[in-house]
Amino acid sequence: MFRPLVEASAGKGALTFSAEGDAVAVWLPLAIGESPFTGEPIDIAEYPHLAQLATLIEYTEPRHPIGWEHLYLPFLGVAATVRGTGIGGGLLTDRLTKADTERVPAYLEASSARNRSLYLRHGFVDHGEPITLPSGPRIWPMWRTPK
Repeated sequence: MFRPLVEASAGKGALTFSAEGDAVAVWLPLAIGESPFTGEPIDIAEYPHLAQLATLIEYTEPRHPIGWEHLYLPFLGVAATVRGTGIGGGLLTDRLTKADTERVPAYLEASSARNRSLYLRHGFVDHGEPITLPSGPRIWPMWRTPK
């Protein structure tokens, strides 16, 4: 499920991770009009375990700001054993500092209120109303203008 985005991020030189390998940020630099959702549609009949991913894409794709060049952060993962230690925030700070220098905005969808608070501390603001997934969590689209 994660492989295509991780490979795309690495291929663009945008994948970042901690020295210990216990945290990773999957960044995608996107051009104006470019969508991160460009691949083959998910065949739910063939891959029923991906039904929730298909629903996530269905609800978030229309909200994605394709009219702007920007960085997209589809995933920021931190091992449970080191959550709350600042590793994820450090990955954010490093890449967002570079984005500020390059004058590139950033976009993401926060998957929890705790994550949303982290992103607010890093200069993101809500990008419209939250998205409520059927049988799933609330997701907050967020945008960050370069500082």
